[in-house]
Parts: sequence; C-alpha cells; structure tokens
Amino acid sequence: MKSNNKNMRKAVAIVFVAIILISLSAYLIIQKRIFGKDSFSDNIEPWRKTGFFDLKNRIIEEFRSFDRDDSKNIYWTQAGITSHHLPLAVDFISDFYKSFFDSDGPREVFIVFGPDHFEKCSSLISSTKKPYLTPFGVINIDEEILRKLEEIEVGIDENCFEGEHSTAVQAIFIKHLFPDAKIVPLLVSSRTGEKNIKEVVSVLSEYRDKISIISSVDFSHYRDYKEAVFLDNISEQAIKNINGASLSLKYVDSPSSVKLAMLFAKMNNLNNGVVFGRANSFDFSGEKENTTGYINAFFSR
Repeated sequence: MKSNNKNMRKAVAIVFVAIILISLSAYLIIQKRIFGKDSFSDNIEPWRKTGFFDLKNRIIEEFRSFDRDDSKNIYWTQAGITSHHLPLAVDFISDFYKSFFDSDGPREVFIVFGPDHFEKCSSLISSTKKPYLTPFGVINIDEEILRKLEEIEVGIDENCFEGEHSTAVQAIFIKHLFPDAKIVPLLVSSRTGEKNIKEVVSVLSEYRDKISIISSVDFSHYRDYKEAVFLDNISEQAIKNINGASLSLKYVDSPSSVKLAMLFAKMNNLNNGVVFGRANSFDFSGEKENTTGYINAFFSR
C-alpha cells in the first residue's frame, strides 16, 4: 500500500513538472511570434546586438591599409564628436576613428553620449547594463563607472535601448579599433538640463585618466542643402569656440550630448576645439532635400 502511494505521488509530481514545462514552452513560442525573433532574442540573451552586421567587411576594408603614425600625434585627444548615420555615413565615421586612433589619450573606457531618439527612456540620462554584441565581438560595460553614475540618478533602462542606434553605432567602431576597451553608453533626453550635465561631467572627471568621451550626434536635420550648410556653419563655430549656448534642436539632434562633451573638455583642459570634417547626406546620396549634417571634431590639448 505504501509503495502504491509513493508511486502515485511520484506520478503526480512528474505530471505537474510536465505541465509547467509545456506551459513555459507555449509562452515562449507565443512571445516569439508576437515580438519577432530579433526582439525576442534581445530580451533573453546577455548582450544587445548593435545591428549593421552587414557592414563588417566594409569597415574592415576602411581600416585595412590604415596604420597609426606616431609622428602625427601632436594632440592629446580625449573627447570628440561624430555621426551615427549608418550606413550612409560609414566613410565619414571611419575618418573620425582613424584620426582618434592616430592621436594620444586614454582609451580604456569610452563614454558615449547619444540622443534618445524616441524619447522613451525613463530618466533624463539613461544607460544599460547589457554589453553590446558588435560585428567584431562583445564590448563590455564598465560597471564601476556605471555604478557611480547611478548614484546621481542616471537611470538603468534596458527597454529604451532596444532599437536605439545612436550609441550602438559607436560601439562597433570602438570594438574594432580598441578591442580591449569598455563602454558606458548614455542616452540623453532633449529635456536634459544644465544641472544634470554638470553632475554627470563631475563624476566622469574623476575617471579622466582612463576615459574618452564620444558625442554621437547628427547636426542639421530635414533641411534643404543650402539651409543645412548655413546651420552647420553656426554649429562648427560653436564647437571651435567650445561654447554650446547657441545649440538647440534646430542645429543638432542632441544639444545636451554636445554640451556634455564641451563641459568635460573645459573641466579637463582640452582647450582646442578642432573641426576636421564636415559633410552632408547630400554628399553621399545626391538628395538635396531633407538632408542631415555631419561634423567630425576633437577637443584636445
């Protein structure tokens, strides 16, 4: 009798486990069908895909014949501005990283500011704990700096990074050229104010011996070519003067991302605002309407 009871309990347990496993499998299948393979995978995998995997060979080719020239390293470069407009501006972004690679400065961790394009982040400045899976491998998050930023209310919001390319694009190039580097991606709301900017830069300045700053932004948007050139002239002068007071959404898709780099530059004696590249989407597409402006720049000493 005892043996029968024991067998019955065992059978009930097996049935119960089987029901749980079947239910879980059904849930996962439904989730996959609803959200799609890429989105679903991103939710369960320990890293976040950057996208643009089809550009891997193109980027490799861009840098194939490029060698660091130590004779040209006249700048200590610790902050810069470039585009995130892939795939159209791949050549332009590559030029930025060639110059960055060819200059001196700390390259242990890259702090990347970019616009919260969809304004869906829960904080004015948000980050992610998920490493990026790039075409060149995984680039990890610097957890120490991220924890320090969390203390000043930089939020962790994994959802708002899904489908957001502004920081992901830079992760691709950073991983290719600086394979051992880490990253701290920060999405910046258009509502971010001076107080938030000062707090973040104050924290980052504590790590000045190991970090470089990248502002991942595009300048004039949805303008015809002639007007875009006029607006980007103003932005170029602001960068050279390291003064972002005049910059607004009229000029750049994330004024605060540029101001963060500028304030870091001022606080850390990077007093040379050098613009070494200007372009417009028209230069690559031939389309003169609804253009986008690009600027490559350094803050150096």
